[in-house]
Amino acid sequence: MPAGDYIIVREATGGEDYDNYSAFEDHPFDTEVHIDSATFSNSTGQITVLETGHYLAMYNLGFDREVANYYINFESRLLVEGSPSNYCKSGDFCNSSSGYDDAGPRFTGCGILSLTANDTLIVQTRRDDDDYATVDAFRMANFCGFQMLRLDDSWAYYRGRETSARTPSTTSGTFTSVEFDTNDEKDSGFTHSTTVNPDQITLDAAGHYLVIYTGLYSNTSGTSRKRTSMEARLTLDGTEINATRTHKYTRGYHTGYAHLNALVIATIIQTTSTNQVLRAQICHKNNTSNPYCQIDDSAISIVKLPDSGVDFLRIEHNANQDGNSSRDLSFNVNNEVDTGTFVHSTVSSNERVTLQQDAFCLFMGMSYAEGSLSYTASNRLGLQWNIGDVIQQVGGGSIQVRNTYTETEESYQGGGVIMSLLDLSQTNYVEIQNDVWGTSQTCPHQANRTGMQAVNLDQLFGGAPPPERRIFAIT
Repeated sequence: MPAGDYIIVREATGGEDYDNYSAFEDHPFDTEVHIDSATFSNSTGQITVLETGHYLAMYNLGFDREVANYYINFESRLLVEGSPSNYCKSGDFCNSSSGYDDAGPRFTGCGILSLTANDTLIVQTRRDDDDYATVDAFRMANFCGFQMLRLDDSWAYYRGRETSARTPSTTSGTFTSVEFDTNDEKDSGFTHSTTVNPDQITLDAAGHYLVIYTGLYSNTSGTSRKRTSMEARLTLDGTEINATRTHKYTRGYHTGYAHLNALVIATIIQTTSTNQVLRAQICHKNNTSNPYCQIDDSAISIVKLPDSGVDFLRIEHNANQDGNSSRDLSFNVNNEVDTGTFVHSTVSSNERVTLQQDAFCLFMGMSYAEGSLSYTASNRLGLQWNIGDVIQQVGGGSIQVRNTYTETEESYQGGGVIMSLLDLSQTNYVEIQNDVWGTSQTCPHQANRTGMQAVNLDQLFGGAPPPERRIFAIT
């Protein structure tokens, strides 16, 4: 069983116009960065898995809009054997109307999947906006990519969904717990009932968990072109987990502009005692004139990771930091830094994580930014992996911060997630670069809501990869 095998493909050419409103369109990828052929086969981005088992799937997509003064919205999914997976949905909204240039939708989708040998997978999107016939949205070259990692089937997994719509409180900022009424997989090590307290997922053992939550949400009422936004977070024993809050905005109700968006959370957490309770929670935010939104499709996938002999990294920042300039994000709190693989100072060059050995790693990052009621603009903050001052071409994302129109009808927060498989050499350093894609106004990343996690996958899977598998920069 080749657990630890992986594949990375990306789109080097780009430029295709994705403008289909009524049907999803495939995303081929023209460049094969890496493939372990014992586990995967690849036909221009249509991936076939050759073994039954568990996989981590990750994709990132980016689009440039043709002209300003329009709205662009994408819904994305991962098709498995012709059917959409419940665990890898995503999407993003772009406001490029006059004076509100936020560049274009750029976003991440991810999930843990249980697949059967010879299953085929393809990333798909469709436009979900009324401007699809008027303005083109072109796929970005050297940004879009798809990654998969073969996981170990002996680990404990939980994968659950809420199959009915979840309507949050109409009071802005009041969180409602998602209730997972369907268990697709529940191994020993997780306690969960679909009928009694279905919002509670008990993590039976102390240790490390990879957690991914996705929620597809929509406007449900109000007049055409109404603005709405939603947030999601994870809590552990009732306390919000730092650097897991996210926020998305959209505008419209079926016949006006766009009405869908997606909330995505991906993180590695550590529990410190047995039987701690994990929840995913949602709320609508700010818009008191149109609080009519709902989560149509929620899913959570979790795997308990081995703890012994495995190096982890979990760092965050406990103060606001600049988001309106091109810079690397800082981290001044070390929750966990296993120094056999990772070194990080909270004071000197605290944006940088340095590798102490050659290591194949999974890196993950989340951040949440906030603008101001005094601004009337739409910002997009780029989030990309910076490896030794080389920006990686796979695994990036962004944060859209709409900023205010009126306090009762607008959003001025935004959240984003990025993740990537990185095969690194000793002394390489890893940073998350913040870029300004669009209008530049003050949108600081918020205290306790910016974080980075990583795990040494060589150790996780029980040994170092062969030398020929080492690839440094994905360019």
